[in-house]
Amino acid sequence: MNREVDLGHRTHDERRALPQKAVPEIHRIHDEIRDFACTGILPMQSTYIFPLLTSTGIDMALNSMQIWSPTPLMTQDFALTVQGSSIQDLTDYLRPVNWVLSSGFGNTSIAIVISPYEANELLPIIRKSGKVRLHIYAARVTVFMRSFSDLAFHTTPESPAARDWTAAAHLRTELNLFAGQLYFDSREEYQRVCELLALYIVHPGAEHIEVDGFVPPAHRTGPSSPLTTSAISTFKRLTELRRKGISFRGTALGRILDARLLGNELAS
Repeated sequence: MNREVDLGHRTHDERRALPQKAVPEIHRIHDEIRDFACTGILPMQSTYIFPLLTSTGIDMALNSMQIWSPTPLMTQDFALTVQGSSIQDLTDYLRPVNWVLSSGFGNTSIAIVISPYEANELLPIIRKSGKVRLHIYAARVTVFMRSFSDLAFHTTPESPAARDWTAAAHLRTELNLFAGQLYFDSREEYQRVCELLALYIVHPGAEHIEVDGFVPPAHRTGPSSPLTTSAISTFKRLTELRRKGISFRGTALGRILDARLLGNELAS
């Protein structure tokens, strides 16, 4: 049976749930990201490149602990998709994470999420400079989808050094959380997310656990987290925006954000 949807006769609640009309932001290539593509070096103080998790409010906390620093970054052109928005906003117009520019090696690597426009415009510089690498990325949203978390699937320019490079563990964790990855690549990755969010799962015997599974600093019995207040509701909101109304409660990430343990079925 054919079903036609009459967009002009939506209910009040359905119309309210739709994103408001917005004017697209104008794309720009800023000197800071152009210089980074040429040199692989960040400016001492940036007005254009920001921590990737700025919109979640935990960016300063992450940079306060060496194990989570340096955090992945993003450009303003990636972050701002519509006019009138701010890099602090979580909106319906979040851009998916697909292109990452990196420099350096090991745990001190710099990773910057850029827009498709920047990736296209900077590609000639990236190929010539030899100072940075451009990576393809996509969040893993099904059980059987391959993982792109190590940023090793395809790198430009290709070289022996680039082929040997993989993203540091903390970069993968933060990138995956922001991008809306729903399944974990390993038990170690699951553990890192639980540690970052200070979930009771990694604090056995904690005397006080908040209703969302967050353990306050004074009651932790396991690995340290930079967070002093819960970020669970923020990451639920972020993932809801990524999923565009599709439920994720049954996924691996959905379960831990609902304070539910994962068993041996880590990836399912």
